Amino acid sequence: MVGEAEAGDGTPLGSLWRSTINGQVFSATTLGVDYIAYAVNGDRQVVGENTAEGAPVLWSVNDQGIPGGPFNLTEQGTAVAINENGRVVGWTGTTPNATLWAGILTTTLYNNASQAYGLNNEIQPLVVGRVGNEGFVRRVE
Repeated sequence: MVGEAEAGDGTPLGSLWRSTINGQVFSATTLGVDYIAYAVNGDRQVVGENTAEGAPVLWSVNDQGIPGGPFNLTEQGTAVAINENGRVVGWTGTTPNATLWAGILTTTLYNNASQAYGLNNEIQPLVVGRVGNEGFVRRVE
């Protein structure tokens, strides 16, 4: 599980909780100060946002629960979902524009006010989100 925890002084911490002892205990791993984590896949890749800079980020967490990163995906935006193939969706810019990341490749899905919220596990995924005031489902090649 991923999300945001709060330090004793109120500082937001991006966090990953891993199941231990056959799912009876969960141990927390801090991903960093001023981060929030939104999604994790089976390869322990975590996506979220640097809340101080407003940038979408990606972490890779090893078997011991030690995070590598965060790595900024771009300068402005948010990454909210990741599939089992490592494809990431969210949005970039201040407009914002729905975006898909596949490794170092970035695909802007719409060049107007839009946000991508989820995607399926295909290599060329179906992405869901909104453009303007309407929802969309779009296959990304």
